[in-house]
Amino acid sequence: RAENSCAPKNYNELVRCALDQSLEMRIAGQQNSAAIALESAARQWQNPELEAEAVQKNGNGETTASLLFDDYYNDAGGIRDGFQFPKLNMSAVSQATVYFDVAYARYDATYSDTLSVYASTDCGTTWTQLYLKSGTTLATAPDITTLFTPTAAQWRTETIDLTSFAGNSSVNIKFQNDNGYSNSVFIDDI
Repeated sequence: RAENSCAPKNYNELVRCALDQSLEMRIAGQQNSAAIALESAARQWQNPELEAEAVQKNGNGETTASLLFDDYYNDAGGIRDGFQFPKLNMSAVSQATVYFDVAYARYDATYSDTLSVYASTDCGTTWTQLYLKSGTTLATAPDITTLFTPTAAQWRTETIDLTSFAGNSSVNIKFQNDNGYSNSVFIDDI
């Protein structure tokens, strides 16, 4: 985990700090996993409404900055937003996996949000869907008709096999949220 060396002076810096400090790309390869590196320090945004928020994540009461897709207060269902990592060089590995933590509660049975993860090997011209969950499949907590803020016990670690992209020198990973005007979707520890 990165050291907490960021002192944000404004909202945009807060979001960048959250990405730099609480989101980590942990890709494990059989050989020379150090060759997999983010080739740019800046991550690419698809929608500036992605927020950072401090929420309790671990059992000892500490808080960590996590990313939040605010589908509760963003009352325009149908909005698609997300973030994309710069290209990954996976040419020196034969196996790869991405892990991330998610926390989500639906508003009720009528409203539901969707989280997807995609990969591209052609700079985003085409995307392969690697992960798709919504509603009760995405949920880590019971329905709640107020703003959802997860407790430490309401997080789940997801695993995505990237082995089919191993050996490729240019792989982009994209996280996408489809707002169904339900509740907050939290992402952490990528």
